[in-house]
Amino acid sequence: MPRIKQIIAINNSGVEVFINDLGISIPIASQRDLFKEFNLEELDKSDDLKTHVLAENIIINDGDENITANEALSHLKIESEWSDYADEGVEVQQDGVVINKARIINFTGSTVENVTIDSTTGKIDVQLKEFTDSTSGELTFVDPTTGQTLGASIIEVCCGRDRKINNSYFRTIDGTAMNQVGIPLPYNATLVYFTMSNEKATKTWTAQVRKNDTTIIHDSLTIDHVLENHSIIQNENFYAGDRIQIYCNGETERAQVRLYFRRRF
Repeated sequence: MPRIKQIIAINNSGVEVFINDLGISIPIASQRDLFKEFNLEELDKSDDLKTHVLAENIIINDGDENITANEALSHLKIESEWSDYADEGVEVQQDGVVINKARIINFTGSTVENVTIDSTTGKIDVQLKEFTDSTSGELTFVDPTTGQTLGASIIEVCCGRDRKINNSYFRTIDGTAMNQVGIPLPYNATLVYFTMSNEKATKTWTAQVRKNDTTIIHDSLTIDHVLENHSIIQNENFYAGDRIQIYCNGETERAQVRLYFRRRF
């Protein structure tokens, strides 16, 4: 059914028409643009309006022309307004049926597999996958940068030094050097974002990501005479129990490093 432009109610009865459940009336030889006063759901619930339409006390104009009573009643169904809105996106929530502006959506998952639209009822059925992890219940998605299925939540590992640091490990929030106590990951995770900063733009140094008391560099980012650097295109995998340790290769002063991980499924 074509998208509705207007619902103009025209008094065709010769007397004033009262639509009591909407709290309005239409005087003799007058009309009202109902879309300016009510949404489609409210009009769909108005039994008085539908009764007057069937009795032809009210004629409906759709913005182009007067239409028949049966056509008018079809327009007054909330499904009809949205039957050709499929290209405008779908609101998805977890575990159930979503009713959004009269769109009725049955779904499971998060990656769209298939969309079907019933042209008669306007019902949109969306088949999805991997919306939540069945064990943890965590929301997941396919990351466009890494191509991996990752969790929506973020694990942040941060460290710093409030004085000069030169070719040594950064310290955790409580001041412990990371070569003494690394920060363990609770589950398999992927490093996705990396930021670093220092007080003055006068040094060149590299933040190296190490783990488990080894000197292997799993990822790194460099500052070269600037105040900060950052990256949002990381894709380095780590595993549950890995102890993250961040090393300063070079010299800087009053610096911070932050790593952002997502759980990997």
